[in-house]
Order: sequence, then structure tokens, then C-alpha cells
Amino acid sequence: MNKKGQSALEFIMTYGWALVVLLLVISSLWFTFGGDKFFVNEKCMMGPGFLCKDFSVDEGSVTLIVKNSQGKNIDSFSFDVPACSVGSDTPPILNGGEQVLSVSDCTFTEEIFEGPLNFEYSFGESTISHSKVADITAIVQDVNSGDYNSGNGGGHVPDGATQLLYKFDEGDGDIVKDETSNGNDGTLITLGDLVDNRGAETGDLLNFRTVLPFEGVTDEDSHSGVYSFYDTRARTVFSDEFIPIDLNAEYNLTGWFKKYGSEDSHLFFGYVPYDENKNPIVRRYVCAVAGSETSLYEAVSSSDTSVKVLNASKWSTRLDSYVAFNTDNSGSFNDMPNSNLSNRLGVRGTNGCQPTFQDNGDYWEVNLCGGQTVGVDAQAGTNVRQQRDSGTYMYTAAVGGPIVDSWANYSSVTSGESLSSENLTRWWRGTKYARIMFLINYGSGSAPGSSKTRIDDILLTATPMQYTNKWDTGYYGGAIDFNGYEDKIETGVNDSGTINNQMITVEAWIKPRSLNNSSQDQSYRTIVGNWEWNVGGWLLRINNNHDLLFHISDGDDSGKQDNAICSGNLKVQEGVWQHVAGVWNGTEIRAYIDGVECDSKPFTSYAHSNLDITIGWSTINNQLPIYFDGLIDELRISDYVRYE
Repeated sequence: MNKKGQSALEFIMTYGWALVVLLLVISSLWFTFGGDKFFVNEKCMMGPGFLCKDFSVDEGSVTLIVKNSQGKNIDSFSFDVPACSVGSDTPPILNGGEQVLSVSDCTFTEEIFEGPLNFEYSFGESTISHSKVADITAIVQDVNSGDYNSGNGGGHVPDGATQLLYKFDEGDGDIVKDETSNGNDGTLITLGDLVDNRGAETGDLLNFRTVLPFEGVTDEDSHSGVYSFYDTRARTVFSDEFIPIDLNAEYNLTGWFKKYGSEDSHLFFGYVPYDENKNPIVRRYVCAVAGSETSLYEAVSSSDTSVKVLNASKWSTRLDSYVAFNTDNSGSFNDMPNSNLSNRLGVRGTNGCQPTFQDNGDYWEVNLCGGQTVGVDAQAGTNVRQQRDSGTYMYTAAVGGPIVDSWANYSSVTSGESLSSENLTRWWRGTKYARIMFLINYGSGSAPGSSKTRIDDILLTATPMQYTNKWDTGYYGGAIDFNGYEDKIETGVNDSGTINNQMITVEAWIKPRSLNNSSQDQSYRTIVGNWEWNVGGWLLRINNNHDLLFHISDGDDSGKQDNAICSGNLKVQEGVWQHVAGVWNGTEIRAYIDGVECDSKPFTSYAHSNLDITIGWSTINNQLPIYFDGLIDELRISDYVRYE
């Protein structure tokens, strides 16, 4: 007996350390992975004739790989899970074959899923449907049980309660993908303050410093602020940057001008359009003579002084005209801008001359004057038309009229595309970029320098303009970087589909760059919402005190009991990723920062808004814009209370 006790003691003394290590490992695994989950025996058992080869369960779906071992082909196979609203497809499975099937729009509130799983199948030679129940147990991946998740998984995931989810993982483009099955993809746009002269207020020729700039800046006289531009020379001035042109946007150009010399000062004010290669588009490239489309009767060489065409009856005798080659004569003008032009048909100057046109029956002969040569080689049958000059650039805001001796505004609105260069409310065909241009002090008298012009408050805006360079690294994957004064995402979705069950959860990861917004009324920063003053809607935003506000409207915004406000010690921080959320459960509004409830207010009467949900932007009293400055990631809207 003593020998047996001694042996047991020796065993413990020899191997006890191993038992201690084993217990420590088990304890570590328990706390690392969760005690319940660590000891879960995951299984998927479907019964005779079917093999569940693999399976997975996450917050939004259940997926199976099913093998058919029935000994015959299965005509259709499907399964459903009570917690999921969308069942699987019904594909055939050949004998011995496999099929991947899944159900979606699942709502799991527990970390462990335990069946049943109901599946049905039928054979090709029979109309009888068979039903079975599978026994499945699995750990639910990335489940959100209603509490804040600090984010060790892959961010927010869609489920049956998710109405809108933007993960911002696209990385480029203007389209923001909705990760739910609702298809509510958003569009990233900006209002676009493209050029302004705010630099002049510090005496700087900002935007007009390098490409034939104004003569200088003066503080002697200005329309607003301290400084204005001036020039005493008759010359053309261009803005520095190539401005991308979106034909779907509306471009608003405005400027203030004043004469202060003794001679008349005339003004041309508008744009220089450019093609995709940033080559300038001048008017002769896009200005067609109506009805002049024809083709060459015979080949022409660059040294010829005449061109033979089938019909020139509609051609003009203007000396500032050209023959355009390789034209699209279908009426669509798809060849424009067409710079494949002959030399000028006429000659300017004191001894100028005009071209002549001679009808020879089978053809017309177009004779260039003054010894001009064609300058182009082309084969017989080549499509041609006549094109002409009528000014060089797009003079949208001023076309050579005199400037008065007091400050006057000149402006224009340009959008879309025109097939005619005579239409100055649309961009010329082929325009991809533009610069602002001024032809100033034009038509001054005999005394050079006596015609003088002051210029101030130059502004070019575009609304809306699609944006492509706002993608950045997020808390999970990608994010959108909002610049705080012109960026927003339009969802095209109103809240009729997001608050249909008298509850809502709005949540996102944010990293604000700046929370102070003194330049805008009320000094807020909007995260997301569709609040409409005294109408309805909701709004998640931040004020200048760094407080998070979740606002729900009952249609009367005179009171403040419809705001849940995170203030005090728990505030939004600049330059730090934080999770923010607003919740309404039908009776109470609550606000959360990093999963911690920081305020609640009773609220029962919600009024719907007429506005679509917008990210990074809202208005005060439907007038003054409020923008977010910083990064937004993992934005999710649910008709479900995710935080209790």
C-alpha cells in the first residue's frame, strides 16, 4: 500500500508540471476565444443520402456545401432557416455531385447557432417533394448581439434588419455600394468651388500667377475685401489650372469689373475649353457652316490653291473659313472637335480677299485667295464641310462690350454639350477641361495704356460635380474623406423604408479632422441624416462643443426634447477613430460613443421627412449647408434596436 502511494506521489511530482501547463493553456483558450465557444462541438448532420461537407454561419447568412449520395440525380434542392428571411436557390445536384447553397437576411442574437435547418428536394423522375431536418450547430461569426463591438472582425455586416450599409471599400469612382440586398447605391459628389480670388485678399494672384497673369494687385480700390486685380495692357489672361468638366454639372462663372482709364475698355470673359489631351478647342474646330457637308470630287494636295467638292452651294464667302476634312456628315458631328483643317480660305488685312466658288456642273471649285494653299493632302471621296471662326474662345459672360466706370457684375451658367459653337450656355463638343479667360482692355484708343481695368471676386462653382479622389484608408478597409465644405454622398433613399417599424439604429465609424465650424451657421458637422426643419426626419451630427447629437423630429423643431446629446466627459474627438450611434426604440432616443450610452430622451411621435438620406451634409432651415470634415467608415442604418 505504501509502495502504491509512493508511486502516485512520484508520478505527480514528475508530471505535475505538465498538468499545470495544460490547465493554463485551457484557461487561456477559454478567455481568448470565449469559454462557451471554445467547447462548442460544431456539426452539420443531414441524414442518409446527403453529406454536409462544409458549413459556415455569420451574422447575415448560413452557407452549406452539400454532396448528393442518393444514387440518382436530384432535380432541385433548397433549405431555409427560421432566423433568415431569404431562402436558398433550388439548383439540381447530380449523383455524386456537390452544390454550394446559402440563405441570407439572417438575424442572430446569440453567438452559437443551433438548428434546425429544414431542407427539401425532389428527383427528376418524380413530382413528389421530400422534406428533412438537418441538425446543425455552429459558432456565429461577427455576430452583433445588440452591444457595441470594438471591431476585431470585419466591420458592420448586413442582416435582415439592415436597410443601408456602406463599407466604403471600393477604393475609387463615384459610386458607393450598398452591401445589403436593397440596392441603394449612393453617389459621391461635391458642389465644387473650383476657382476663386480669395488669395487676392492677401495680395496674392492665386489661380492667376503663371499663365499670362494679371499685371498686379492693388489695395486702392476693390469690390469687396481689401484687394483687387488690375491690368493696363490689352491682353488675354488665363487661370492656372485645368478644370475637369463634368457635362452633368452646372458651372457658374461670375466676376466684377470696373474701368478706371480714360479710354474705353472692352471685355471678353469666359472659358478656354480643352480636349481630353488638354489641347485647346478653338471655335473653328467646332463651328460648322450649316448645310455645307459634302465630299471631295477629286484628290487634293497640300500645295493646291483650290479644292473640288461635289456641292458648295451652302458654303460661305467669309474669309475666316476653312475646309474641314474627314468629317462626320451624318448630322451627329462625332468628328468634332475637328482640327484637320485647311489653311484659311481668305486673307485678312488691307489687301485682304475672299474665296470664290464656281459651279462646274459635276463639281464645285473652291478657290483660296491671295495665293493661299490648302495645306492638307486628301483622297477623292473624303467627307468635308466648311467650318469658320467667330471669335476664338467661349465668351460666355461678356462678348466685347464696354466696361463702365463703376463695379459691374458679369456672369454665366454653362451645362451640357452643344453641337453648335453659337450656343454659349453649353460646352463645345469634346470639352474635357477648361480654364477661365479674360480678354481685357480690348479696343483701346490710340494711346497705349490709357485703357485700364480692375477685376475682383472671380468665382467659378459647379453643382453638382462627381468626385473620384476622396477614397482613403478606413477603420475597416476603405473610407471616404470629406473635405468639410463641398463633399457629400447622396443615397437617393428617403426614410419611409428605414423607420417603418417605429425604430431605427444609425451607426458609423468616424475620424473627424476638424470639429470647429465657425464659418457656417450653428457650427455643426453632419454625419448622416435627412432632417427637414419643421417637417420631419432624423440627423446624426456633431456641434462645436464636440457633442454628438442624435435628432429625431416630430415635425415641430421649436423644442429640444427630440435631441439625445453626448456631452460632458464623453465627447467626439478630433483625429481619432470612434464609433458613434443613435437609436430610437419607439419610446426613447439614445446616443452612444464607442458603445457607451451618453444620453437618452423620451420620444414617441416621429414625422417622416421628404428629403433623401445624405451622408456628410445637411442644411439649417433648408438653406445653409453643413458638411462633415474627416473620414467616415462602416455606415449602417437599421430598422432595429442594436443597442440596449
